Amino acid sequence: MDILEELYYGNIDPHEKDVKRGGEYAALAKLAVKNQANMMEGLTETQKKLFTTICENNTEMNTLTELAGFKTGFCLGVRLIIAVMTTELPGEIQ
Repeated sequence: MDILEELYYGNIDPHEKDVKRGGEYAALAKLAVKNQANMMEGLTETQKKLFTTICENNTEMNTLTELAGFKTGFCLGVRLIIAVMTTELPGEIQ
C-alpha cells in the first residue's frame, strides 16, 4: 500500500507516539504522575475538582498546540517540495 492509500484508509495516525522506556519523556511523565498524586492527597474535594479541570484544560491546550505545529510543519514541507519542483536546475558550470 502506498502512503496515500495508508492515509485514506486511516492507517496513518500522526498524533500517536511511542514512548521509549527509559527515555526523557517517560521519566518526565512518571514524575508528573507522582507529583500529581502527592498534590491530590492534600486537597479538598473542591480543590481536587478544580485541579482536575486545570489538568484537562492544559491537555486540551497542548493538543491544540500540537495540531498547529503539525499543520505548520506539513505546510512548510509542501511549500519546500513545490519550490524544489518548480525551480529550474542551473545549466552547466563554465
